[in-house]
Amino acid sequence: NSDDESSTGKHRVRSKCALKTAVPHDIGEGLKSVISCMKYDKVTQLIQNDKQLLQFGQHLYDLNGSRKNRHDYIRQRLRELGRLLLTAQKSTPIQKAEELIYPANFNHLISAVKELAGYNPTNNTFRKPTLALKIGNSLGIICELVETDNLSSVDGDSSLVQFARQFKTIKNFRWKGLITRGATTTMTESKWNSPQILPLTEDVKRLDSHMEKVKAIAEKMLRSSPTASNYAMLAKVTLAQVIIFNRRREGEVSRMELSTFKERKKSEINEDMAACLTPLEKKMCDFFTRVEIRGKRGRGVPVLLKPSMVSAMELLVESRESSCIPKDNVYMFARPGALSAYRGGECIQKFARECHAKN
Repeated sequence: NSDDESSTGKHRVRSKCALKTAVPHDIGEGLKSVISCMKYDKVTQLIQNDKQLLQFGQHLYDLNGSRKNRHDYIRQRLRELGRLLLTAQKSTPIQKAEELIYPANFNHLISAVKELAGYNPTNNTFRKPTLALKIGNSLGIICELVETDNLSSVDGDSSLVQFARQFKTIKNFRWKGLITRGATTTMTESKWNSPQILPLTEDVKRLDSHMEKVKAIAEKMLRSSPTASNYAMLAKVTLAQVIIFNRRREGEVSRMELSTFKERKKSEINEDMAACLTPLEKKMCDFFTRVEIRGKRGRGVPVLLKPSMVSAMELLVESRESSCIPKDNVYMFARPGALSAYRGGECIQKFARECHAKN
């Protein structure tokens, strides 16, 4: 693991150095920071030196940059287009991202998308259907950027404006038949024969019991020896417990911010609501602590915490500095030595494997 981390660190240093020497394209420091965290390979190199890809990245950063949890999303979208351009360069005349929307290159673009997404012409299916659909969306943004940038610039290129408009016309008519239909059909049919596996009651009990044991050990170890490894153990098991207890999307809970937890409050009920509750329900409201986190489409989502969870999370907060958590890491379940958070789904799978749950 240490060798992998060292290698990753070297790649990121190379990426930062390359970004400083790359041709400047009026991109902000925020986007530079996002790109500098990419693994430095041919795709990243291509992104750093392509004007249109950088403008695409800047557009995404303007929309999502204020939320650190969306930085991975920006990198992912950039790399998708970077991989498309790399594929196109190998097998078509297209050499830069701007040329992806040239009307004369539309057939070359389609062949590159199909190659990248693993198209099977025999049954009109894709090995990576979601990738094909996301690329279509990104190309639409590229097209709009080319058109609006040249329209709003004093020295804008009118031929590029014309190309962008022609590309939109062609794409709106032909993309659905060539890409979208096959991709959506692939996704739909893949779900037909996928059985819905529900966990057995026995497995749920086994997992819960195992996590309680792990948490007790992790808390004891972290109190006696506040190290990154002990912190990681407690953070993972607590995150998994919170997700399972609340039955929330794992990503929402994983991205809970430290400030959100610090601003937590007991579940309060007003007088009118209290009159409708049973004594047991009133006690439950007093028992749990409620945290409001950001959910889908920016909605507030309540998360209930048991006292044992709150205790473990308070210990995590106290141990951050001694556990190598960077001060800039805003997440409650932060990774030591990184600016990201643990992924709840991976944590749950880890403990499910350890307790030998069947489903």
